[in-house]
Amino acid sequence: MLAGCALGDAMGMPSEGMDAKTIRTTFGTIRRFLPSCEKDVLGRSFKAGQVTDDTINTLLVCDAVIAGQGSFDPFVYLSLLQTWICENRGQSQYMIGPSTKQALQAIADGIPLEEAGRNGTTNGAAMKAAPLGIISDYKRLDQLIDHVSLLCLPTHHTPVAIAGASIVATLSSYALQGGCDMEDMWELAERVCSHRRAYDLAAELDDIREYMIRHEKAEILRYLEKKGNRHRNDPDDPGRTDTSRTVRSGSV
Repeated sequence: MLAGCALGDAMGMPSEGMDAKTIRTTFGTIRRFLPSCEKDVLGRSFKAGQVTDDTINTLLVCDAVIAGQGSFDPFVYLSLLQTWICENRGQSQYMIGPSTKQALQAIADGIPLEEAGRNGTTNGAAMKAAPLGIISDYKRLDQLIDHVSLLCLPTHHTPVAIAGASIVATLSSYALQGGCDMEDMWELAERVCSHRRAYDLAAELDDIREYMIRHEKAEILRYLEKKGNRHRNDPDDPGRTDTSRTVRSGSV
């Protein structure tokens, strides 16, 4: 799973943030690891195969689970993230997404952890949720969504972020237990989005898809719809290509 996250992340890194036309004219179809280029929207000079914040945060979630001996504590994760930022200042400017950056600033300004993530609607929760499938069972959604809610608490504590991350963790748990049926995956995604524990989320899966696509964040849903080659970058699939490949390759 972790190898899949890193591989997918590195495949999507060069085209992260680019629109479909730019991806098409710059890369065509990405079928191998490539370095970042002069059109990199973040101004990075990354080597071919280098990962982004998606993999870094996924590993930090794993470290937090290990520190908790199989349980997840958001305070531990937050401490690990802050330590990583301090020790990697040269990279962290490229590695922290908008919701996480805003939440960390709010915490630094004295906002309680329970309130810091209330504006986080981007994909920073879904991109790092796969490891929760190790300590959660998709057959026990109440417990799984509770774990995801803790993960989302500091930076992405909003219904859409919790729902998206819960889908990733659910499918991760399903896959780690040997599941591979696409219809089962759709059913599980529907079940998560309609589950009352996802903070009384009233929207159906179609509403979640519409919301997330509008913000170019429909990583897991795009995968389920396209059912395509999980290691190939489609020039018609722009936006957070690093996250979409992390989720597709690692969680699914």
